[in-house]
Amino acid sequence: MVITSFEFLLIFLPLTLLLYWNTQHKLLILCVSSYLFYALGGLIFLPLLLGLSLATYWLAQSKRISWGIALNLVALVIFKYLNFGIDTLNTIGVSLGVTALIPLLQLALPLGISFFVFKHIGYLLDVRAGSYEPVRSKILFVTYSAFFPQISAGPLSIGNDTLSQLANLPQTITLDQLYTGFMWISIGLIKKILIADTLSNALQIGFYGQELAANGFIWGWSSVIIFALQLYFDFSSYTDIVLGISHLLGITLLPNFNNPYLATSPADFWQRWHISLSRWFRFYLFSPLSRTLLKRWGSAHSERAQYSANFITMGLIGLWHG
Repeated sequence: MVITSFEFLLIFLPLTLLLYWNTQHKLLILCVSSYLFYALGGLIFLPLLLGLSLATYWLAQSKRISWGIALNLVALVIFKYLNFGIDTLNTIGVSLGVTALIPLLQLALPLGISFFVFKHIGYLLDVRAGSYEPVRSKILFVTYSAFFPQISAGPLSIGNDTLSQLANLPQTITLDQLYTGFMWISIGLIKKILIADTLSNALQIGFYGQELAANGFIWGWSSVIIFALQLYFDFSSYTDIVLGISHLLGITLLPNFNNPYLATSPADFWQRWHISLSRWFRFYLFSPLSRTLLKRWGSAHSERAQYSANFITMGLIGLWHG
């Protein structure tokens, strides 16, 4: 089930909101709804999400931060990158004339694994840095891990921004939050249904069809531009809907896009596109890595430290995108 489906918008979400608005046990409703949503998207991976969440909770409590980070990274590598690595090795082998190929594993990609693993790692690093104490409530942490508006497409939580809101859920939702929530959902659905899906249909004819080769230069560049717009409107529509749903729950998430195609430079673009991912990598990887390299190499090699940190960070972002 995806958040733009009729089942979600007309059944799951209204029922969840009805229960949420009319109970004092809002965190419990969010917890049950989040794991039900995940189960409807792939029941087989529900133990993975719950198991990793509980393991991260306990390892943070016992201050075994490195164990928690390693456990989450192992899960991410196995499910997202193992077949990717095998396929890459096979491709290299074929180019070198090797005929014995490594068989791919029959592993499906769990829904939202990058998002909840990155949440866990960020949380563990915050606890290690002393930014806040480990969460005491199990139900709070497992709800944070599986928060259903975010889990399939982000935006990615940074630090304590969502945890603190889940720990202090409002007992009543204001008219302003309702208005803002429905506005964001409406904008997201317009982007998705009227723009992104229409452009996608055009791409099926042009970018992926025979007309690209037949019509040459003009059609080719037109298809590239249409593809860029379709990608943006499709991705940002999900973010808008997530922002809207969160407002209806009394939770404020940060926007994930800021007119990225109006950027004036590559650096400006990365501050506008998938902002939460860029923030996560900057906060948890680039900044500490550049400080570590600068401390090791000295101020005389500050540019070398920054370029190295840039290269490693952008390389890992590229790997995250496959």
